[in-house]
Amino acid sequence: MSITAHHLELPFTGQALRQAVEARDIPRLHAMAAQLRVAGYRGDTQTVVNELLSNGCAWITDAFDQRVPLQVRVPPALPRQQVDQRVPFRIAD
Repeated sequence: MSITAHHLELPFTGQALRQAVEARDIPRLHAMAAQLRVAGYRGDTQTVVNELLSNGCAWITDAFDQRVPLQVRVPPALPRQQVDQRVPFRIAD
């Protein structure tokens, strides 16, 4: 079985996936699994979710029996703001 050079990215972040699992948002998790099945990918939903939450990446199988990495979306990093030294304390966002 060969490993392909491309990867898939879920349309939501790891945090959104974690929140869906914690809230037991079964319709959202089933929708994710259904989208992958319709696209021709196979993988056990529970295993995929567990791997995504622990590693940020899971391996699924495409229609040609090739393993493809599936990743959660990583939002772009926000630029760091300059610290104002005149302020004696700051409240974190």
